[in-house]
Amino acid sequence: YHSIQRILNLPSNTNIYLCHDYLDKQNENCFVSTVKQQREENIHIHIGVTEAEFITLRYKRDAQLTMPALIIPSIQVNIQAGELPAPNANGIQYLKIPLNTLK
Repeated sequence: YHSIQRILNLPSNTNIYLCHDYLDKQNENCFVSTVKQQREENIHIHIGVTEAEFITLRYKRDAQLTMPALIIPSIQVNIQAGELPAPNANGIQYLKIPLNTLK
């Protein structure tokens, strides 16, 4: 809640590059948005949502969601602040996935 508040306080025309594969209103993957769009349209955190409301909504909604298909690579890139891993000896960059740990 507090992190997104910092983002929502940025200028309205600031682009936000999303790292998930949730669908937008047109049922297409949405990888970029603006602060203005999020303030007005985000079902979790639009203008006027309190911290308590946000927490309640997230717990209810998250309990019904499956893991997003792109969560593992997204986390790896996010942790490195958008930097991709260094290339291997063959010159190719790889993201790693855990095996036998995801349900």
